Amino acid sequence: MRGSLVVASAALLGSLVGCGAEQQPSPPSPRLGGPSHAPSAAPKEPMNRLETAVTQRLNTRLGDDGLRLQHVDCPHWDGTVPHHLRCEGYVDGVVGEVGVDLAKGDGGRIEFDAELGDGVVATTRLVDRLGHEGYADVRCGRDAAYPAEPGLRIVCRGRRDGETVHVVATVTDHHGAVKIEDY
Repeated sequence: MRGSLVVASAALLGSLVGCGAEQQPSPPSPRLGGPSHAPSAAPKEPMNRLETAVTQRLNTRLGDDGLRLQHVDCPHWDGTVPHHLRCEGYVDGVVGEVGVDLAKGDGGRIEFDAELGDGVVATTRLVDRLGHEGYADVRCGRDAAYPAEPGLRIVCRGRRDGETVHVVATVTDHHGAVKIEDY
């Protein structure tokens, strides 16, 4: 009887150890992208002619970055040139700075150049940067843009040296610079 008790105890112990090894959950994959942020709503009033022209011109440039400028809101312009305007641009739910340089062109026409400035981190640019740093098949979540708020962390997943790795891109300034760390 005593021998069968030892065998039964050993069998029970073996099944518990095996069972425990199978039930240990694998660590969860981190959520890709940045923290959820409420999209900034564009102003309800319609854009004026200059704001509409700036939006159209910038959208042709921003399309390569996977971004879409929905609205530009500029301060009142008195018509003098040369002049620089700092406007707000609503890019995929994130507010960024849009710089507009106005100048007198041929025949007295007003010409302008515009660029998206501070305030926005483009996900496609982050993916491109990680690709240049040796990561492949990079994914950084669904959002096309994130606010350039220092300390904001964007989690990406990619492959490096044949292994899947996760990368954290931490925004370091309002210009959209990021520090990259893998783990």
